[in-house]
Amino acid sequence: MSRLSYKCFMFYLFSSLVFILSGCNENESEISTSLTVTEFFPTEGDFGTEVTILGSGFGGYRLDVSGKVYFNGTEATDFIKYSDNRIVVKAPDGFTTGPISVKVLDNQVTTSESFNYIDVEEIDENALAITDFYPKSGYYLTEVIISGNNFGTSVNTVKVKFGGIDAYKIVSVTETEIKAIVPDNAVTGSISVNTGADEVFSTDEFQFKTGGASVTSISPTHAWAGQEITITGTNFHNVGAENIVVDFKGAKATASSATDTEIKVIVPEDAQNGTFTVAFGEEQTISGVVFQKYDLYESNFTGSYGSSYDPFYFSTGWDPCYIRIENNYLEFYFNQEACTNDDRRERRGAEVACDFSTWSEGWYGYKFYLPSRLYPDNVDNSIITQIFNTGDSNTWAGHLTISKKQLDISYRGTAAAEDETKVKVGDLTWDTWIPLVLYFRAGRNNKAEIKVWLGDEMQENSPTKILTDINLGFGYWLDDNTLNGEVTEDNPVADCLGGKWGLYVRYDGDRTIRFDNLSVLSGNPTIGSDGNETTGFKIVDPR
Repeated sequence: MSRLSYKCFMFYLFSSLVFILSGCNENESEISTSLTVTEFFPTEGDFGTEVTILGSGFGGYRLDVSGKVYFNGTEATDFIKYSDNRIVVKAPDGFTTGPISVKVLDNQVTTSESFNYIDVEEIDENALAITDFYPKSGYYLTEVIISGNNFGTSVNTVKVKFGGIDAYKIVSVTETEIKAIVPDNAVTGSISVNTGADEVFSTDEFQFKTGGASVTSISPTHAWAGQEITITGTNFHNVGAENIVVDFKGAKATASSATDTEIKVIVPEDAQNGTFTVAFGEEQTISGVVFQKYDLYESNFTGSYGSSYDPFYFSTGWDPCYIRIENNYLEFYFNQEACTNDDRRERRGAEVACDFSTWSEGWYGYKFYLPSRLYPDNVDNSIITQIFNTGDSNTWAGHLTISKKQLDISYRGTAAAEDETKVKVGDLTWDTWIPLVLYFRAGRNNKAEIKVWLGDEMQENSPTKILTDINLGFGYWLDDNTLNGEVTEDNPVADCLGGKWGLYVRYDGDRTIRFDNLSVLSGNPTIGSDGNETTGFKIVDPR
């Protein structure tokens, strides 16, 4: 290497090192200037007490930033959790009452409040006690974590009150921690815990906040996964859309935009029907209204012989009855002798089901085939489709039945057998594929509706049979067209409508039926999952 080349290389190497070191210094400055401690809890304890410290600028990984915590000058070494805005650490042996300090790189911040040492000998380990709670203030539906001793382990034996008002709900109980939800009529005051044998009160008061956020509506009330919906309300907290999380019964989605009265969010794939909640960071969590997702289950059964027919699955059909894929259709076979010898529900035909459920409306579509050699035209009472009412009474609410040479539709608005009404839909033919579409809307007080289309020439605006001013479904209702499919303290059993397809038979001999292009849709959409205009009829039309 020439002397000139060597000098150039050394200059480049030196410049690179200066640049790297300058970058490190800039990062250190960026971290250190943002270091803050906003809160810690509990505010007292002994050696080994787990203390949570909230703030910012702690750094994502403790060793990278040389993160340290001191209790009145005594360094803590047993870290449970360390993230950029949350540290959980055990109080070190030998600390004394005083402030907590957090040190990151060359910067250090110290709390104005002290963490108080309590001698373990001063605590009666067998006594019921509240040592702390967090947060110290909140709105209706805020979850409060209560720390203490001897709470027990059952939510059924503990009562929690906020200012003398029963908690909206007790989420969980352990010997040292209770999670309770603030009621809507709480007042500022002490938190009490009653185990039946004893009652204790917190030293600090919980500050109940009024005038918080509330949800008034959602639009649309039904939507596909991936579709944007709008939540309307009042006093939505200005915490930024990125900190607002909508929880659809366990499926969570971050808001895409937010104002004081409107939140927009994309429905997640695994969203569940029911009352959603909205969390505004740590500021407040509120209850929404009922939301229902459109779900489509479909198969044209193109698998190999006897293979899986997902998303549909086995419901009934013990051997020698069977369900199997045959020549790209689904075949159901009922054996009379087996049912006669053992008349249990599992012997009565062969049926498939799926995860479909609806609180209000639904669509079925498929083609069925009656082979003349395998399905006699003089047998009665073959139920080939069910609208099944789950909940307080697990039994059918409606079904399609082949009665000799015709197709009938039956329905009822109570679980009583004598409540059944049966109506003819149309005549049937053998050895040909027959398209069928069924729409139903649950209802009480004569608000229900059923429509059936039958045959190759069916038109959406001309159903083969229309039934209106009827009752369909039973259980607990949210309104005249909506069952309550949500489990709550007031409604321990969910009521909704599902379905079964195939053969339900008890008498009159062996028979075989075939299904193809089976589609099941919850809800009654006016747009498809692709965002284009359509109808439920077009989505499930088996042709």
